[in-house]
Amino acid sequence: MIDVFRFVGAFMVVTIHIGFPGLWIRGVYFPLTRLAIPFFFMVSGYFLADQDMERMKQRLTKQIKNIFWVLIAALLAYFVFDLALTAIQNPGKVYDHVKVLWTWGRWYRLIAINDTRPFYGPHLWYLSAQLYAMVAIRLALEYHKLQRLVWVAALALLAVPLLIWQKGQAVPLALIRNFLLVGIPCVMAGAWMKLNTERILKWPRKLVICLPIAFTLLTLGERWLWFLWLGHSSLTLYVNGLLLAASLIVLSMHFPAAGERTVFSKWGADHSLMIYIAHMMPVYLFGAVAKAWGFARSPWYQWTAPVLVFALSLGIAMVWGWGKGKLKWRKRVKAEG
Repeated sequence: MIDVFRFVGAFMVVTIHIGFPGLWIRGVYFPLTRLAIPFFFMVSGYFLADQDMERMKQRLTKQIKNIFWVLIAALLAYFVFDLALTAIQNPGKVYDHVKVLWTWGRWYRLIAINDTRPFYGPHLWYLSAQLYAMVAIRLALEYHKLQRLVWVAALALLAVPLLIWQKGQAVPLALIRNFLLVGIPCVMAGAWMKLNTERILKWPRKLVICLPIAFTLLTLGERWLWFLWLGHSSLTLYVNGLLLAASLIVLSMHFPAAGERTVFSKWGADHSLMIYIAHMMPVYLFGAVAKAWGFARSPWYQWTAPVLVFALSLGIAMVWGWGKGKLKWRKRVKAEG
């Protein structure tokens, strides 16, 4: 079931960046999409955790290397993509585009708070934050400070509502979307659930089924509470949304076989990360074409664009997966032959 939720989470991320129209979508569906990123962080922690600390260290070391190179490749790909798009749309701004590489402030924001927006891949902060979170956990394991990191994660989660509680103004994205307030706490939450599997599996199944329903309703209630208090609802994170993400993992632990043999489970397991990485390219392309041809505000476009972008992103992920599989096969044949 957890892979089905990964597929759904990937779709939610796409619809955050190219959403459906309508007030009920913004009021009901959109707040729920905010569970997707915390869920992905928790899933990472869940699959990396192991009772054998040495084996967990090895997994973390391998994953840190993988994420580092994926992040570098993704940042480079989006820089080149945006450079090409700029050259087509506005050739006179190509130099300004390249000049970003010599802007210290942008590098500082990337390194210090995982802010990838200046590098044309705003969603790639997730990879940067996950990299930092895993490095922190790896160091905590090495120096036997994992328990202290748990407390740091708990305090960081408590800081989230305090940051949001600013009447009349939106909190800057970078203050919330980073390794400290989202990455480490959520990865640690996923790891904690895995390490306490036996205890969690003793929970009553009726409770486990009710928890996602309850936290869905509480997330919507929290959305309206912030709307009444702040005068806006443009939040990037809901406290109950974090709990909803965690409850979905608990549900998956109790019903691991549910949806396991479906195509959605396979796509979630194999392609959710690549969908996440690639989807902003179709978003930019669709937006540029719609603006140029004058149908960006057409209802038919606003309803179909999210589905088409997701389908194209899935196609890119499938081609990428096929190419990687072929490359591995050739290497294996060459090694054996």
